[in-house]
Amino acid sequence: MKRHAHFLKFTPVILLLLIACSQLITVFKSNLSPWKGGGFGMFSSVDRPSSRIFQSYFITESDTISIDLPNSEKFTRLKTISYTMPSNKSVDKLAEQILSHTWYCVDKEAINETEWRFCFYDKDVEQIKSEFGKNSEQVKLLKRINPKKLVISVWNTNYDNNTNKIHKNLLKRRDYNIRTQMNE
Repeated sequence: MKRHAHFLKFTPVILLLLIACSQLITVFKSNLSPWKGGGFGMFSSVDRPSSRIFQSYFITESDTISIDLPNSEKFTRLKTISYTMPSNKSVDKLAEQILSHTWYCVDKEAINETEWRFCFYDKDVEQIKSEFGKNSEQVKLLKRINPKKLVISVWNTNYDNNTNKIHKNLLKRRDYNIRTQMNE
């Protein structure tokens, strides 16, 4: 019985060490931000979720169109998971959600721009139509895009002690070819 009590005395230390080791392995193998999953090492790293860079864009036949994801609960949750721990699975789930919608952008030629701006997904467009009317000028400016590829990338920032500069490093990039083409 005395040996059992002696072991129980070290249980919290053993659990803490197991959690810390698990955290370290996940940070280095799965790119988990050190600020998450227990937070061991968080104050010694500039790689916190809010300093990570998330990019998503469509590639069409002639353009690259950067898209800002909607602030819906589902998009926000999937994006947060993707940049906090950018695994193939988490980024693939986000891509699946993006590709399940039809996307529209303000026609760059109609507003004399060189780049596409202000992209919306189908639910936003329905709201714009109901707010301004189906034949309004706002709706007429929207053009359905026909992407050939979706690219999602996640970058983190690291401090270089030798140069005293912060550099960004690519953690994950996934390219998705879009097989079915949308009709204009």
